[in-house]
Amino acid sequence: MLKVFKKYLFVVVITFMLVLTSCDLLKNQTTTEQQTTTTTEEQTTTTTEDPNIALVAEAKTSLILGDLSQVKDNLTLPTQGRHGTTITWASSNTDVLSNDGVVVRPEFGSGNATLTLTATITLGDVSDTKEFSVRVIEAPEKIGVTVEGVLDQDPDTEIALENVTVLGVIGDGYYVGDETGNIFVYTSDAPSEDVVVGDKVNLLGTFVLYYGQPEIEDPNGYTIVSSNNELPEPEQTTIATINDPNSYDLNVRSNYAKLVQVEGFVQVEDDTAYIVDSDGNELEINYNSNEDAVKAFVGKKVKIDLIFHTYRTDLETFRMSYVDGTLEEVVMTPQEKLDAAKALINLPYGTMTDLNLITTDLTGDVTIEWSVPAEQTVFTISQDGSTAVVSRPADASEEVTLTATLTIDNLDPVVVTKDVTVIETNPSPISEVLAANKYDWFTVEGIVFGVQSDGYYISDGTNSLFVYTDEFDVEVNDVVKLVGQLDIYNDQPELTNILETSESTSTITAPTAQTKTFTDLAALDSTNPLDYNQYVTLTGFVKIEGSYNNVFIYDHMSGDKVEIYYNSDETLIEAIEAFEGDFVTLDVVLHSYRSDHWRVSVISDTVASTTVSDADLLTGAQAILDLPAEVFADITLPATDLTGNVSITWESLDTSVISNAGVVTPPASGNVDVTLRATLSIGTEQDVTKDITVTVFGSPYTVTEVYNQGYPTHYTDYTTTYVTGIVSALTDEGYLIQDLDGTTISVDDSNNTVEVGDEVKIIGDYNVDYSRDRITNVSALTVVSEENAVTHDTQNAIVFDRDIQNYSDYYNKLVKFEGTIWARYSGIGDTSYLRIGLINDINDKAYDGKYLGLQVGANKIALGDNWLDSFTGEAVEYTGTIYAYMYDCSSSYYKFIVVDPAHLDLDEATVN
Repeated sequence: MLKVFKKYLFVVVITFMLVLTSCDLLKNQTTTEQQTTTTTEEQTTTTTEDPNIALVAEAKTSLILGDLSQVKDNLTLPTQGRHGTTITWASSNTDVLSNDGVVVRPEFGSGNATLTLTATITLGDVSDTKEFSVRVIEAPEKIGVTVEGVLDQDPDTEIALENVTVLGVIGDGYYVGDETGNIFVYTSDAPSEDVVVGDKVNLLGTFVLYYGQPEIEDPNGYTIVSSNNELPEPEQTTIATINDPNSYDLNVRSNYAKLVQVEGFVQVEDDTAYIVDSDGNELEINYNSNEDAVKAFVGKKVKIDLIFHTYRTDLETFRMSYVDGTLEEVVMTPQEKLDAAKALINLPYGTMTDLNLITTDLTGDVTIEWSVPAEQTVFTISQDGSTAVVSRPADASEEVTLTATLTIDNLDPVVVTKDVTVIETNPSPISEVLAANKYDWFTVEGIVFGVQSDGYYISDGTNSLFVYTDEFDVEVNDVVKLVGQLDIYNDQPELTNILETSESTSTITAPTAQTKTFTDLAALDSTNPLDYNQYVTLTGFVKIEGSYNNVFIYDHMSGDKVEIYYNSDETLIEAIEAFEGDFVTLDVVLHSYRSDHWRVSVISDTVASTTVSDADLLTGAQAILDLPAEVFADITLPATDLTGNVSITWESLDTSVISNAGVVTPPASGNVDVTLRATLSIGTEQDVTKDITVTVFGSPYTVTEVYNQGYPTHYTDYTTTYVTGIVSALTDEGYLIQDLDGTTISVDDSNNTVEVGDEVKIIGDYNVDYSRDRITNVSALTVVSEENAVTHDTQNAIVFDRDIQNYSDYYNKLVKFEGTIWARYSGIGDTSYLRIGLINDINDKAYDGKYLGLQVGANKIALGDNWLDSFTGEAVEYTGTIYAYMYDCSSSYYKFIVVDPAHLDLDEATVN
């Protein structure tokens, strides 16, 4: 029995094992199948997931076009992306934005256009897309259209130019013109390769006046209408004519960018090319134009096409651009060779070393011999005449006149003199330099304590000086020895024209910044050289203002400010900008003075945030809060103080005249005083109030009624008046206004821009000065209407009486000069004057010790060749008539203004 059971158990065990084995086999088989399937799936995944997918995704992420919300010009659309991807573009509105990125702005008044720009990014067989929303700004109103139309606009006006021809291209822009005139188009970078001479183009931009030069900035919408157009013929003129301010008045915008042709000798000085004539008149060649082509003709006479660019007030000459065109040598006669050799005589204003002297001209035909005064001891002419050997004085620079005598054939010799200063060897104290005359030469020693882009500051331990140069290799704490020339630029002293910079072994301690308040700065004298270049510590509030985002530091107690000089280190300026809206303490150097505030240089990274208490903020805000004293229009009532921290609410104590929001309802007649109460609040401080009384003017006086008011008897007293009139003339002082009947009064006002024919309302002070009725200190002006008729009653003009000694009855009246009139040019300036008289010798300043100045420049009148020819410095006799308004006088002259070309009817009789 047991044996049977064992046998049976054995069979069961074997059977169970077989079952287990079968299960394991089945399990193993299933696992293997599953693994095979998984492996197959993994292999399938690896096969279909192309690695280019990830690369295209990265390229898509990195594809950025920047701000597309204000598009005004063509877009640069990349065709290649990251990882070698290719990019194609599709615009949803190709009428506005093409697939190549060309922008056609919607017409003015049609509104901005929003569209979708789609990029397709491809690598191999993998592609993806990325969409960009693009907002194209509508084109501005087509203001200008012609060059003449543009020149008539106010600065900062967006303009359009159509069908203008590219006349020339220079490094920072190009010139365009049409039959109405020419203008310069400024580009901050080099002009696009698309700008080609001879192309007729359309463009948009902003009209500006850059130091008087009209130009277009930010050109966009540049489209080519046609190519290979014929260029205009240049105007034939002379260098002397160009330099005569009465030929090309700087106030006449159309005189810029003119295309002219002149003849002259090429001269190169300090690596700058000039075209000069035999009388020394010169034109500077713009370094941004093709100056090298001009330099290739140095010493030769050339015929050359030039374009007026800017005016150098320091040299009283135009800077001209050469943009290809005619540039050819002119064969010279012996006399012209002599004149050309004269133009070659150039010596430095100051020297420490021997001077090389030319002994012949470039042709070899003109002989040049040099001499120096026998009594001087610093120059010796070498035996061969080619060198002026220098012996430098020790303690004081010495100026010597060198004389060159030029001869050729049998012509009379030409004598040229040049003054050269031989510079001292020993350094002068900076205090001595600051007390010297402009253009004196010095050796100076000092430690560098500040550096910026256009120079650096040095101190000799007692006083400081700015070294103006764009080429230097110095660092803070270097002790240097310099040789240079003192210049006074807008009262700012600086050492310039640096001839030598060397290391010094002297021990000099650098200055430390001295704490100053804005009150201290206000007490400084901007005409005193010793007040410049002080190193000071200031505390104030940071504001960024103006179209150039200039950085200012304000005093919250007085409202005074200083401006951070833009030539300071950019990193340091950015460090200050980061504190915009906060108070800071920083170290600066007093660099220059700008009419009502100091411009300061930041030379260290000492800027630090400063806390000002709410109580001080409230006190300061209350102290400087102010409003115009007299108004006739709505007032802007500030809602915060200067710093933006103090809140201000307003209450009018007479809302029938001025509302709480500053809306003005003028009284029907007379003037009304209204008190405006400001409540100032900040934090937990107790609110404070300030009452400000404003006079609201009612109906304005006419000019006649102003006269009827009368005026104070003392010239320092004034009667504040509110007057309306029509602008009848522009003067160098301001303008004349008149009633409809022609009654006229002069207005001294350089702060407001008006045009003849404007009807204006003015608040100003009426008084008499030198017995002259006038309105001055204009505090408010508004233009009511434009292009009104102006009255010039020549039939009732007052005939000038040569026997009268007091001309007070002529003020603001139209005066008639007739008969024999003597005129002589008197001075150069922004406006042109003639000294006129009715006797044949006007040098004695006749008429009660005063001469009569006839102004012509401010009204931009074409006065005729016979008038311009009289600007020679000689007395010229005329017969005929002149009508002019008398509008000003001083202790030495009376001023008249010619307002209409028809008011000049003169024939030249004789020249004295």
